[in-house]
Amino acid sequence: MSEPPVISDWNDALLLLAVIQRGSFSAAAQSLGLDQATVSRRIAALERKAGRPLFHRRKSGAQPTTAGLVLAEVAQKLEHIALEFGKAFSAIAETPTRAVTISASEGIIAFYLAPGLLHGEIGPIVCQPKWPEGRMPSLRFVSEDNPSEADIVVLTLAPGELPNSRAALRVRHIGTMRFMPFAAKAYLANASMPKDFDAVRDMALLNHDRYRKDRGLEPWNAIVSSATRGPALSVDTTSGLFRPLVSGCGVALLPRYAHLYEGALTALDIPIPDMRIELWLAAHEDSLREPAVRAVYDTVADMFLRSPWFR
Repeated sequence: MSEPPVISDWNDALLLLAVIQRGSFSAAAQSLGLDQATVSRRIAALERKAGRPLFHRRKSGAQPTTAGLVLAEVAQKLEHIALEFGKAFSAIAETPTRAVTISASEGIIAFYLAPGLLHGEIGPIVCQPKWPEGRMPSLRFVSEDNPSEADIVVLTLAPGELPNSRAALRVRHIGTMRFMPFAAKAYLANASMPKDFDAVRDMALLNHDRYRKDRGLEPWNAIVSSATRGPALSVDTTSGLFRPLVSGCGVALLPRYAHLYEGALTALDIPIPDMRIELWLAAHEDSLREPAVRAVYDTVADMFLRSPWFR
């Protein structure tokens, strides 16, 4: 048994309905912005598929046959569905774009992502992102402890470690964050500069709890664990570490560009071991199909890849 003919273009069904409602091919053509020859050709093609006439052609116009009326009844339902679809589509198109959610460490958010994305400028980098429709999308930052809640994730991994890449996950390496010990100039005015890295353990240490998770920072973690007096302060945010460090409370490990944020800080003038973490940008391909998510993903990648701070 052969397959029944199928209308490949639903506009043909609406065209048939327009001819019935307007009473002629010419009137239907005018209402649809087509020429009469196009309407006649498309109706004839439908009749060939149906294997019978759908209209009686008369000088006074076009009158539907019984077959034409049967199809017209279904076409009216289709017209109603098309109108409802159009309303739903317009509502979606007019709905404000949801916030793009980004997961990263608190320090990267506070000192790099937030100022860079909101102001278009961070340190030596001036960003000129191409936002959809020329408007910056709303942004929402979430903890790196909940990356599953985010559209875009900035991953921090040890050197040589690779992200757990799934087939549908788009991953890019965006740079290296190198670390060194810093202190406020006021602190060093009252404490002698250590002769080498091992001697740092005898100083007042300000530690970020998160560093214990980073294998790339093992030399610092070893100093903290063997410190003469133990860490003077342990905090769980970079912001919480930054304030006491600037006020002269001790020595802390920070990214090597930290003094560019705060002139009161200076790096310890001693040889130090290699301490770094690798930065990766990840997003699911489904999320990247949304223009706002794609624009933020590309902008974040550009911010890191163009910055000399992460090379």
